Amino acid sequence: MASTSPLERIQEEVRRKLRELRSKQREQGGDRFQRYLATVHLWSVRRALAVRQLCRNSQMPTLLPGVIATGCLSLATLVSVDLLTGDRWFAVSVMAMVVVTGSLATWWLFGSSRSALEQTATGLGSRLSHLANLDRQIDELETRDSLLNAQLDQERQSQRAKLQRLLSQPWRQLRGYEFEHFLAEVLTELGHPVNQVGQSGDQGVDLLTVIEGRRVAIQAKGYESSVGNDAVQQAFAGMAFHNCQRCVVITNSRFTASAVALAGRVGCMLVHEHNFDQFVLGELPLA
Repeated sequence: MASTSPLERIQEEVRRKLRELRSKQREQGGDRFQRYLATVHLWSVRRALAVRQLCRNSQMPTLLPGVIATGCLSLATLVSVDLLTGDRWFAVSVMAMVVVTGSLATWWLFGSSRSALEQTATGLGSRLSHLANLDRQIDELETRDSLLNAQLDQERQSQRAKLQRLLSQPWRQLRGYEFEHFLAEVLTELGHPVNQVGQSGDQGVDLLTVIEGRRVAIQAKGYESSVGNDAVQQAFAGMAFHNCQRCVVITNSRFTASAVALAGRVGCMLVHEHNFDQFVLGELPLA
C-alpha cells in the first residue's frame, strides 16, 4: 500500500478546515432561508431608521409614515382579494390581518428607540458580514481542494506508470542483491523509507522500512525454487532483533507448504509470484 503523500496530507488538512467551517456556518444560521429573513429584517430596520430621520428633519410625527403605509396596503389588499375571490367578507378578514400585522410592525419599527434599532441593525449587519466571510473562506478552500484533486490525480497516474515500468522488468530472474535492490526501489516509489541491511549479522533481515507508522522487517528471497520455512524463522527472529512490529518474506518464486503454515502461526506475511504484482502496484498492505 502506498504511503500518504505530502499532497494528500495537505488535502486532508484542507478538508478538515472545510468541515469545521461548514459546521460553524450551520450553527450560525447559514442556510439560505435564514439569511433571507436576516437580510429582510436588516433592510426593514435600516428603512425605519431612514424614515425616522426624515420625519425628524421635516418635523413629521414618527408613526405617521407607518400608519399611511399600513392603510394603503390594507386598502390594496381589500380590493385585490375582493376582485380575485368575489368574497367580500373574506377580503375584509384578510385586510384585518394586514392591519394587525402592519400595526405591530409599525409599532416595533417606529415605536422602538433609535438606539435599539441601531443596535439591531449593527448586530444583523455583523452577522451577515460574518456569514459572507465564511462563504468566501469555504469557496477558497473548495477551489483549493479541487486543484489538489487534479494534482493528486496527476501524481497517482505518474506513480502508477513508474510502478508499471518496474513490474514490466524481468523480476522473476532477479537473484541476491539485484532482487533486494529491486524491492528497495519499489518500496521507495511507494513512498516508504528503506534501509538496506542485508549483510553479515543482519539476523535474517535484508530491508527495513516504515509503513503507516509501523517498522517492518523484510527478507528478500530471489529464488528459482520454493522458499522453505527457514526464511520465515529468520524473518521472525530479525523482526524482534530490529525492534519491528511486522515481518515479511518476499520472493519471486513460491513457498513450501510448511513455510505457509509457519507464517500463518507467527503472523509473518508472505509475498510470492502470485501476489507479487499487487505488492509492486501498492495494492497489497504490508502493515
